[in-house]
Amino acid sequence: MTPASSPRIKGNPRDFLVAGFFGALYFLSSSDLFFAFRIHGLNFRLGQLLLLAAALPVVGDFLSDPRGQWNQKDSGWPIFRFWVPFFAAYALATLFSENPGNTTLKLVWALFNIGGALLVVLSPRFNEALARGFYFGIAAIALSIWAQFLGLYWFRDLIHLSSFTPGEPMKIGLGGLFLGYTQPAGQFNDTSIYRPHAFFYEPSYAGCALAFAFPVWVAWGRGNNRWTGFLVPALILGAVFMTSSRSAILGVTLALLALLIGGLILSQKSLVKKTLKIILVGVLLLLGLCVAQGPRDYFGFLLGPLGPKAVVSRLPDEDSSEGWRLQNVINSLRLWGERPLLGRGVIPSPSNGKVLHGMGQSSESMWLEIGVESGLVGFLAFAYALFRTIRSAAGACGDEDLLILVAAGLAVHLVVSMNFTSTFPRLDYWLLFFLAMRLWVRSPGETRRTQ
Repeated sequence: MTPASSPRIKGNPRDFLVAGFFGALYFLSSSDLFFAFRIHGLNFRLGQLLLLAAALPVVGDFLSDPRGQWNQKDSGWPIFRFWVPFFAAYALATLFSENPGNTTLKLVWALFNIGGALLVVLSPRFNEALARGFYFGIAAIALSIWAQFLGLYWFRDLIHLSSFTPGEPMKIGLGGLFLGYTQPAGQFNDTSIYRPHAFFYEPSYAGCALAFAFPVWVAWGRGNNRWTGFLVPALILGAVFMTSSRSAILGVTLALLALLIGGLILSQKSLVKKTLKIILVGVLLLLGLCVAQGPRDYFGFLLGPLGPKAVVSRLPDEDSSEGWRLQNVINSLRLWGERPLLGRGVIPSPSNGKVLHGMGQSSESMWLEIGVESGLVGFLAFAYALFRTIRSAAGACGDEDLLILVAAGLAVHLVVSMNFTSTFPRLDYWLLFFLAMRLWVRSPGETRRTQ
């Protein structure tokens, strides 16, 4: 069965333009490196210009008819009120911040990205081609990683790698075609290991975004179309493993378990069967790649140096990725404890050079980042905004399959992505979050009986 919430593209040229626009919006908003520029430590993506172009007419609609816009059930305006306490708490934190300039900049950044994504994605102004466009953008990211992986491990003689700074992401070129970025990870057997991540800042960002997007894609492609229903989700699943991001693999595993367990508990046999078919297709695609030695070495690297035993062995080493993350959690809790109620704002960069990217935020965990910067008041306001938004959207959903699918994506985001990748104003994460809410809000209003 194809749900009423599934987006369709009609023959109307406007629908194709809307889908193309929002596909470009998601693709460009995800591109931290190539389609972006930095000002005062803030990373501005070209996708934010597209978000502004889409948000302006939505704001214009509200100004022309505020009462009508506020009362529309699938409008973003009523949900926006859940976020006002958090923005107010973060604004309060700027008054007591050690770095008021950067804290104010981060507040503006959050207002623009979170508020803009909310209003645009939940606006009734845009038809269902909006959702289709996001799926195009997500698929483009996954296909970019597949193209990189094939170039790096199947057609390496045709690939050119270059980097302006040692240790920074390397550019991948195929002839005159720029394929994006990859992270060098040393040697395994006789193969140089490179972790593809499309145009994201690093592999974990790409992998976690795709892990979040995976069940949302399945939610959309529940019809009989094999391309949208099976192959694209399988390609997204494969792309997650190609990034070799352990947090992303953990996230997509959590999503798959949620789909299978939720489907079994609620007797949604079609959902369980579909999930198993997607897993089968994804496994077959990855096994097909492994006829070549390069992919076998890459996945051997994933199971060996990046495997669970190796991770545990590196935890005591503060210079390792795992040890640094553990120490970062401990340090973030210490910083939060120093000013627990209202937070410290964006902390000044330390003199030892061990700073995070972007605003010099204190933590890789979004939850701890918010705690350190806006204190317990901001943390509770942020949690309230998230869960009131989820509760409000879920209450409008009348499709059990859709509830399970979107809930699986949210589990990935809240449990994994928000603990292992930063920072909380990330635009691509909020576009996905409010897209998931839109699927719930625009589903049938009456609960469907389980067959």
